[in-house]
Amino acid sequence: MNRKTSGAWLVTIAAIAALATTADASSLTSPFEAAVERSAEIKGLLARMPEQAVKRDAAGALLPGGWSISVSSESDALTTQRGAREVATEAAFPIWLPGERGATAHAADHALLALEAELARKRMEIAKIVRDAYWEFAEAREKLALAERRLAIARTLAADTRRRVSAGQAAEVDALIAEAELSDAEATVAARRGELNEALVQFNGRTGLRPPASFSEETNRRSATHPTVIALSAAVTKAESERHLVEVIDRDRPEFALTTKTDRGDRDEAYNTQIGARVRIPFAYDAVNAPKRAAADGAIIAARAELEAAERSLKSDVAKARAKLDGAKKQLAALERRHTQLSAAVVLIEKSQNAGQTSLSELIRARVQMFDAANSRALARIAVERAQSEINQAQGIEP
Repeated sequence: MNRKTSGAWLVTIAAIAALATTADASSLTSPFEAAVERSAEIKGLLARMPEQAVKRDAAGALLPGGWSISVSSESDALTTQRGAREVATEAAFPIWLPGERGATAHAADHALLALEAELARKRMEIAKIVRDAYWEFAEAREKLALAERRLAIARTLAADTRRRVSAGQAAEVDALIAEAELSDAEATVAARRGELNEALVQFNGRTGLRPPASFSEETNRRSATHPTVIALSAAVTKAESERHLVEVIDRDRPEFALTTKTDRGDRDEAYNTQIGARVRIPFAYDAVNAPKRAAADGAIIAARAELEAAERSLKSDVAKARAKLDGAKKQLAALERRHTQLSAAVVLIEKSQNAGQTSLSELIRARVQMFDAANSRALARIAVERAQSEINQAQGIEP
């Protein structure tokens, strides 16, 4: 990838980030892209890409390094004063080692590919952060909605009971019980509202945006390779290309020089100018190269081990996510039945209480159980949605 291509790629990334705010309000695409744009790690990776592109371009240069000029002068002015003079100049040019140009370009290409792969890997890490932040918000929102529903019913019950007490149709203790239930419902709403505000602050801190009104993911079967595996495979290839570069650059670069020398023996002689050439050929020295090769070999071994561990871990993550989804679905089915049964029981207890056959405290206890069941059912529904989201995350699918 040359500098022009790299620049175009960066412009594309910027355009995606700029368009993120126009995404569908029912998806996490907009918050996800906003979080990517705010990520310091992503910005750092993007900033390093032009460096590798420049290194790739440098491999096509005529010389592997800058050339130099040296000038020296000799005279007998402080000794015999016969008028002897000598002026020598040299222009030295470094020369590419055999295979160095190609190995350098190859290493730069793979370094750039590794950066691009790491960028996709970091995007998946950010995707998990955004997904988790959304589901925490969704849970807090659902808990608050249920708490507010309980509060509304508790207010109605407390007001109705107080009217009945005033009319002599109920005892004062019933009013106190109903008002105690109202106070408990108010406290619960305050706690749930605080949790929701915390979740909103956390989501906004990650993305700079508010959570979408709704979000749901279908479980997809991904056939492509996970970005983490791609990134670690690219790291292995990069380490191998760097090892090859160490093998190629096993000595200082040769040097070719053009020389001139102008001199005379004494003041009575004419100046004589000579033009020559010099070639410097260094040799490899194993005491210097062996540690470099060992370090490069170690980097390859470490990269391969990390890749193998990641492949095992990702397979396990997908299996665990699917098991979690299966368990969440079964739990939801059981909690649906429990909620239906308690709702029917509350209806019967309300009729019995209106007929004076059941105490108010029993009705309130039954309602608390029903709201607890409703809360558990709502959280179980979210758990199913979250498990589906986690399967996509484990498979490397962005929101």
